[in-house]
Amino acid sequence: YKLIIQNKPDYYFAYTSLGIMQFMLSDWEGCKSSFEKAFKYEPEEYAYLAMAAVAVLKLELPYNETKKYFSDTMNKIPTQSIYYHIIRAFKESGYDAYALRKIKELDDPNLEKRLLFYIAELYQMNGMETSAYSYFTTVKDAKNLGYFESRMAEHELLNHYE
Repeated sequence: YKLIIQNKPDYYFAYTSLGIMQFMLSDWEGCKSSFEKAFKYEPEEYAYLAMAAVAVLKLELPYNETKKYFSDTMNKIPTQSIYYHIIRAFKESGYDAYALRKIKELDDPNLEKRLLFYIAELYQMNGMETSAYSYFTTVKDAKNLGYFESRMAEHELLNHYE
């Protein structure tokens, strides 16, 4: 993917694929960077920002640095977007319950399952392993093969729970 990006830097699909690979290799800085670059080319795809935020969670940066990153990210997302609530759940302790309620209110079951991946990541990072496992399993079992979150959920299950 790096070769593709080198030869055709505006082919943002390569950034997404590279970010997925970096996620699976636990290259959190690389994953964050790749998804941020993908977002620059497709600024309406807020899932890219959510994935970059997951990488920031996994980097385990100092508290103030992490909170600033989430605040800056939230400023790039309209407040009516469900992704705004996902990032806010990363930023604010206890906000996950509201974000989950907003997810359950969606009329799109595929998007709902896609979004549960981010809640699972938050729960995993906060030591809520049972809930994280449950949501990762839901995302994986949905078989939303067109969404990268399904592959990543399967990866998380294989690496952390089996």
